[in-house]
Amino acid sequence: MDKIYFNESIDFVLFLDTISNIEYFNKEIIELKRTTPFVFDDAYLLNYIKFINSYYKSFSYLDKNFLNTYFNKSNLFINYLIYLLFRKLDFNYINIKSFKHFLSFYYNCEIKNNINEKMLIEIIANNDKNLNCNIDVVKNANLILSIFEDNDILSNFVTEIKKIHNKFKKDLFEKDKDEIKQTLLNINKSIMDNKDSFYKKIKTIFKDDSINSFKLIYSFYCPYVKNIYLSSKCIIFGEFSLSFNNKNDEKNYILLNKFLSQPKRYKIIKLLSKRKYYSNELAKELNLTAATMNYHINKLYELGLIIIDEGKQNRLYIDLNKNRLKFLLDEIQKDLLS
Repeated sequence: MDKIYFNESIDFVLFLDTISNIEYFNKEIIELKRTTPFVFDDAYLLNYIKFINSYYKSFSYLDKNFLNTYFNKSNLFINYLIYLLFRKLDFNYINIKSFKHFLSFYYNCEIKNNINEKMLIEIIANNDKNLNCNIDVVKNANLILSIFEDNDILSNFVTEIKKIHNKFKKDLFEKDKDEIKQTLLNINKSIMDNKDSFYKKIKTIFKDDSINSFKLIYSFYCPYVKNIYLSSKCIIFGEFSLSFNNKNDEKNYILLNKFLSQPKRYKIIKLLSKRKYYSNELAKELNLTAATMNYHINKLYELGLIIIDEGKQNRLYIDLNKNRLKFLLDEIQKDLLS
């Protein structure tokens, strides 16, 4: 892998999926913040959420219905479109033949015209690796059956997808082309300057030793996309994958050492490593006042070491970001021993 690519049509499909699943997208962001060693820029994230909401509102009632039918809680069509685009085909190749090829590939079994809903649901449930992403199995089965019964559905789909794609190109891509080009140049230059560092960051996310053989595609409009695999050794990833929060990293090392040097604070980390606590419960465990506990929590939050969740009875639960802690400790060790 020598270079990162940008594909405007693939990014368009990712963006369609995001704006069609705004509610789920918000939940996914919270989960990513919990499970990655990266510190998210909350202001940037908030602006992005406003951006996708506002763009979704700009669609007509019919456009929204179309998105809801084909994309909302249904990974089937986003994966179908990306399947075509990975194979250097465009939206003109959306037809019953390519759709059947995709289904057979995606579900790893032959999908026939005479298949019924029960059989399809069983195939999808047994083969769809994305079920943990809140996919609607019955909806996918019904969509497949309706297309087999009425081939004109895909023709109408082509018309609508092209119409929305034209809007996307006019409203966003044409205006941002220069910025995208410059961003890609900067990314690729950064990788060439320090390939080892880049591979380490990517491997941290994907945990795959064969990452060097993958083709990486950068997403400009969906910066918080993590990855999509379609066995074509391609990875799609977003902005957050490219950089740790290196801003004031050395300062963060010093702050972490300072934080851990106090026995009470050290104990906070140890307690949180075992389970979640809500603030008052943690204060009681450590015999601290609520004000003192809040002070320590704020310090932990600044370092990106905790995630705060709303629990039952409006309690705010504190969870340790173990990946971030491990990352900082590893970087301290490297910094001291380099």
